[in-house]
Formats: sequence, C-alpha cells, structure tokens
Amino acid sequence: MYNLKKCCLCGFAICLLSCNLREPSRIGETAPCYSEKWTATEPFPQPVCPPAPSCLPLDAQPWGPGELIDIALQNNPQTKQSWQLARAAAFNMRASESTLYPSINFQDTLNFTKVSSVLTQTTGTNASSITPGANNVNNTGGSVSNNRNVSLPGYNQTRVDNLTVSYLMLDAGGRIATIEAARQALLIANWMHNRTIQTVIVNVLDSYYNYVGAQALLEAKRQDLHDAEVNLDAAQQLFSAGLQTIVGVLQAESSYVNAELQLETVKGQVNTALGQLATALGLPANAVFTVAKLPETLPTDQISEDMDALMEIAKTERPDLAAAYHTYLQAKEQITVVNSAGWPIITANANVQNTVFIHNPSFNNQYYNGNLMLSVPIFSGFLYRNQTLQARANASAAFDNWQNTENNIFLQVVTNYYAYKTAVSTLKYSEEYLKYAQEAYDATLATYKNGTGTFLDVLVAQGVLANARAQRVQAKTQLVTSVANLAYATGTL
Repeated sequence: MYNLKKCCLCGFAICLLSCNLREPSRIGETAPCYSEKWTATEPFPQPVCPPAPSCLPLDAQPWGPGELIDIALQNNPQTKQSWQLARAAAFNMRASESTLYPSINFQDTLNFTKVSSVLTQTTGTNASSITPGANNVNNTGGSVSNNRNVSLPGYNQTRVDNLTVSYLMLDAGGRIATIEAARQALLIANWMHNRTIQTVIVNVLDSYYNYVGAQALLEAKRQDLHDAEVNLDAAQQLFSAGLQTIVGVLQAESSYVNAELQLETVKGQVNTALGQLATALGLPANAVFTVAKLPETLPTDQISEDMDALMEIAKTERPDLAAAYHTYLQAKEQITVVNSAGWPIITANANVQNTVFIHNPSFNNQYYNGNLMLSVPIFSGFLYRNQTLQARANASAAFDNWQNTENNIFLQVVTNYYAYKTAVSTLKYSEEYLKYAQEAYDATLATYKNGTGTFLDVLVAQGVLANARAQRVQAKTQLVTSVANLAYATGTL
C-alpha cells in the first residue's frame, strides 16, 4: 500500500515552509498557501478560505469526500504549480516597482601601467650630455658625436572608484503602466490559483462518484449473476422433472455465462476508476485505499436557487471570469507602456570618480559630474505607432474574450442546471423502474417454476431487472455529479 502518511507529512511541511517564506502582507499578495484560496481586496468578492488541511492517518479509512479533498489539496501538483506561478507573479510585480527608485552602481577598477621612455645618449668628442630625441653634431670643432638610444622602464598602478546614480524622471507614464500591468498579472495568477483549487476539488468529486458508482454497478452485476444462477437451477430442475426441454437449460446456461462476462468487465472498470481517483488525489495510480459509500437515499432538494440566480452567482464568483476581466485591464495598461516608448524621456544622472595613484599619491584626483539627459525618439520607421495599434487591438481582443468567457460560463450554468434537474427526475423514475422490474421478475420466475410459463419470459424479465439496476446506479451517480458540476460552474465549489 502506498505510504500516504509520509506523503501527507512532506506536503504539509512544504506548505508550512512556504508560508513562512512569503512576503509581508500587502495589497496584491498571493494566497498564504497552495491549498487555500486567495482573497481579493474590495470591490472583488471575498471567498472564505477553508481550514488548513490536516494529515490523515491510514487508519482513518474509509475516506469520505471531505477527507479525499484534503488529501488532494496536499498532494496534487496542480495546486502547488498554480501557487508557485502566483508567487512568481508577485515577485515580478515587486521587480517592476524597482523603476520607482534611483539606480545606484559602484565600480572599482585596478589598473597596472608600464611606460617605456626612449632617450638618446651622445658619446665622442665633446660628448658630455644626453639630449633626449636629438642628433648631437658638433659643428664647431668638426668632430662628430656618436648617438645611441637608451630605454628607461617606468611602472604605475592606479585604482579608480566610480559611483553612478541614475533616476528616470519622466517617461510619459510608461513606468507606472508597467507596474500596473504587472499588478494585473498578479491578480490574474491569483484568480487562476483559486480556479485550480476548484478544478482539483471537482475532479476529486467526479472521480470519487464514478468509483463509488462503479462499485455499486459491480454489486448490481453480482445480483444479476445470482439471478442467472437461480434461473439455471430452476431450468435444470424442471428439465430433470420432464416439465421443460433442454432448450430452457441451454438458454439459462448462456444467460449465466453472459452475467459472468459482464461482471468481469465491470471489475476492470472499478480498478480503472480507483486509479483515476488516486491520480486526482495526487497519489500513484496503483495506490490502494478504501472510500465511503454513498447513502442509500440521496437528497433531491440540495439546490433551491433558480437558474437566473445561479447565473448571477457565477458572474460574481467565477475566478476565471475575474481573471479574464483583469486580462483586459492588463492589455489596456500595455497600450500606455508601448505608447510611452515613442515619447521623450528625461533621466537625471550623477557620477563621482576617485582616482588613486598608488605609487604617486600626489597625482590623486576626484571627478564630479551631474547631468539631465533628454532622449527624444525622432523616427523609427513607424515602429511605436504600429506597436500602439497592436496593443489596442490586443486590448479589444481581451475585452471580447472577457465577454465570450462570460457567455460560456452562463452556458455551463444552464447546462449543468438542467442536468441536475434531469438527474433528480431520472433518479425518481429509476427507483420506480427497479421496483416494478423486481416484482415482474419474481412473478415471472414463480410462473416458470410452476410450469405455466416459458424460460424466454424469465430471460426477458431478468434482462429488464438488470437494466433497471444499472439505471438506478447511473441515476445516483448523475445526481451527485451534477450537483458538484453545477457548484463548479457557478464558482462556489
């Protein structure tokens, strides 16, 4: 069995460590942990953060939906990934705010210089001096001096300390727009983190309901196999008594083998559903554990709101709709960012340079410089104009995507709302269907045992009963799944 306790402890330790490493609380921060929702500031909706998940010991099985969700939030890598992406967006916003401050740089340089001085030495008659760089000829005495070059080496070491300060004073709003665009990106990442949590939860619920439904269907197939065995015994007894032909026995045997075949098929479906549930929990697909079964009677009045009210709830609660809206706002800020690149920029610069001659301190000096630099883009082949038009088109597309997302969300609410209504009615009729099918089968089998009916009637009644059992299992699964999917569609899961 997979060591779930160890995995839970590791995941919870990572959660606590990550929470301790997060930045101080401020507007626009990420969620406190990957298993909790991010809470927006006003006027955005305020989702309630669930309690921190606790590690579940192995002896706590069988697990219900609440325990399974806790395990998934601790182990599923999707929530961890979305939380790390939100943290990265938060750090990116902090990085963009660095343009509000001056840029200060210090540079220290150590130079080594070797200088060779070339001198000319005069020798011969009347040669008593050295004249650098001259041909010494004694014209008065008629004697000629001999000249030769002498190289005298020189060394020097200097250290240059350079401190530079630069500050952007004016950029037509591009700096502030860049910061706001980064803030919108953070909001997008936070909303998508919330949606990821909801996605993980609904996947766990769907996988859980499908697995429990597969188990219920397996039990129904076992009942079908039992009925087929009863039919086979009845056919053999009647054949031995001479009341029925061998045809009835052969039909009963084929029905029994078919029931065995369907039972084995459903067994494979149960194992597959368990693997899907384990994957949704963030566990290996071969993990083995037990889960709680659904109650025999399910409530059918869980949703009291009408469809219009649910659509209004989805409009304010869906995280991905909020993310689409902030994507539009981010695209609008990008227009200012691109447009500002084509306008003048004023930068203030200051520089202090200190030069130290290590071997000749008397030559030490300091240099101070300050300036205001104006940079004006004159012409760049209509680059900034086309980039601005592109940014405006992207903003329009983001607005259309926001509207399209809202329409699709409304469609999801409508679809899942009627799926829920249909599931409620289907469950009601499936209960009646199973009731009458069971009574019809019992009556038909009794008639056959009395010798007044045919085995073909028994096979038909048995098939109807098996179908009624499967329909009831499917109806229960559809009901609980539709409730979860409708909550997911409205953003309230």
